[in-house]
Amino acid sequence: MDRYFTLVYLTDANEQRDAWAELQRAQKSFTGRGLPYDPDGARETFERIHQKGRAYSAFCLAFMSEHGLGVEVDPAISDQYYGKAFSIFHEEADAGILSSLNNLGFMYAQGKGTTRDAARAMACFRAAAERNFGTAQLNMGLCRLHGWGIEQDDRAALEWFRAAAESGCAAACGCLAHMYREGLGVEANPAAAIEQLRQGAEGGDTLSWLELGEAYYYGRGVPPDRDEAVRWLDLAANDGNASAQGLLASILLEGRPTAAETQAAVTLLEQAADQGSAVAEYHLARLYIYGNEHFSRHPEFGKAMAESMSFRGAPEGNRIMAELFAKGIVVPRDAAESASWLEKAASAGDAFAQAELADYYSRGFGVARNLVEACAWFLLAEPVGATGAAIRLKDLRRTLNPQDLARAERLAEQRRVHVLPDREFQLGR
Repeated sequence: MDRYFTLVYLTDANEQRDAWAELQRAQKSFTGRGLPYDPDGARETFERIHQKGRAYSAFCLAFMSEHGLGVEVDPAISDQYYGKAFSIFHEEADAGILSSLNNLGFMYAQGKGTTRDAARAMACFRAAAERNFGTAQLNMGLCRLHGWGIEQDDRAALEWFRAAAESGCAAACGCLAHMYREGLGVEANPAAAIEQLRQGAEGGDTLSWLELGEAYYYGRGVPPDRDEAVRWLDLAANDGNASAQGLLASILLEGRPTAAETQAAVTLLEQAADQGSAVAEYHLARLYIYGNEHFSRHPEFGKAMAESMSFRGAPEGNRIMAELFAKGIVVPRDAAESASWLEKAASAGDAFAQAELADYYSRGFGVARNLVEACAWFLLAEPVGATGAAIRLKDLRRTLNPQDLARAERLAEQRRVHVLPDREFQLGR
């Protein structure tokens, strides 16, 4: 397990991280939730942020009081110090300090020290972004992408992300990668997406570490490479990213894990699932359903986890329910019910569900056999190499006539789900 969770991370990258991300990481270290318990390391982070200036010092004290980190939870004191930070950022923004102008927008966006106000947040971000402040350009891109405080516009978001990346913002490279992968504001370009992910990862962006690791593990835009996947996932996991921790734990369970590896993986899966990682919940539920030589089966509990995930809208839960009905585990074997669950996951953009549903249509399992439908779902799953969709498509393309192939392509485009980057606004410095 030590290989996968070594607590070795890039010092230079840590220095580039914004204060908000540093505080969130320190919270995990202080509580031992998502990272090993390390109150001394967390206190060093708090002290470092305190020293960044009066506003940061007040913000840090507010955060500590809000979450009970080294002090008692006290909402009144937290509000007091957030208000003080807001006032100082306002004063410094009026004096022309661009980082403070951006941070004033952050306070409006988060509703800390002031009333949450999307329009004012966007105005602050825009004013700093137009003066080439990289973090504000990133935040402005997020506003444009989500239509937050301003009209939604993918192309405008893309241009702001490009400007931020040119200013040296690693997180903006990660956002650009997402835009290229999803074809948002630009024609989809998997190679360009990987290149941007590399730049973001090398710049120390945690989500780029995660997404580059996922790309290598699942074969999305690059040939599958397990060792390269582990390399990047390890960095993200050590920075407290729950999805990376969940995927690394699942890698530990591959093949015939030892008792120690199984226990380490279970512990990590439970911690990551507790933080809301659907990846971790999925693999933990499947471990309960199938077990291994060091872990007893509890399929009823795995089913309950899958139902809970499904209720919360996680397609991974629907995929597990489809598997249970397909195999008759805990529930009666019912091919039609399995297909119904699988379609929910596939329609939400889950590539593995899309490939499995395509296989159902190609075999007529739980649905009427329909090669056009099969082709459409395989087309959607094709970018993820681990689904095997690309191989199945070769045969289907030879089987279908041009008219049916065109119908399948139109269906795929109609069903394509564009996922937006999972990014937060950043504090600048």
